[in-house]
Amino acid sequence: MGLALVIRLGGHLSWALLLFIPVVVTSARKIGSEVRTRTRTGQDKLAEIQNILHETVTGHRIVKAFNTELWEILRFKKAATRLFRANLRSVRIQSISSPLMDSIGAVAIAMLLLIGRNEILHGRMTMGMFGAFIILLFKLYDPVRKFAYFYNSFQQAMGASASIFSFFDAEDDVKERPARSPCSAFRTRSSSAM
Repeated sequence: MGLALVIRLGGHLSWALLLFIPVVVTSARKIGSEVRTRTRTGQDKLAEIQNILHETVTGHRIVKAFNTELWEILRFKKAATRLFRANLRSVRIQSISSPLMDSIGAVAIAMLLLIGRNEILHGRMTMGMFGAFIILLFKLYDPVRKFAYFYNSFQQAMGASASIFSFFDAEDDVKERPARSPCSAFRTRSSSAM
């Protein structure tokens, strides 16, 4: 409804907005794919820490016997640092999205104000129509910002679930022969035979 009103009020002015659709979609996709990659990396680093903890806790006798506590502590710290850096990169990429969408919106509004001024000066649009057009445009801008946020959240979920999907897609190492013969029935010894 709002989009139809923007097109109706703005006329050919609203077609200038089409210039920004590829910019918004391309930037959201690029940031989203980067978020997905960084989330997957963070999941791998978290799994590394869990493996280190599991090995250390289950093999604590071996660690104590060989006096390698300091080595295990350093190994855990290095893994925790790698996880911290991976999560920091992921947060940094996600934090780019909102300012980028705001910058794109600011450029679009500035361009529309410039074009709208010329439309009003040449009598093709009234001040009231242009004001209503800008107000409706601001109302449509919020869903565009939310689209980028939700797309990033979706990509983050896809990156986190990649290991689950790869587990489902994994094939067994041992394959059954296609022409296998059925097992014969098992017979149990009777108690009298014992």
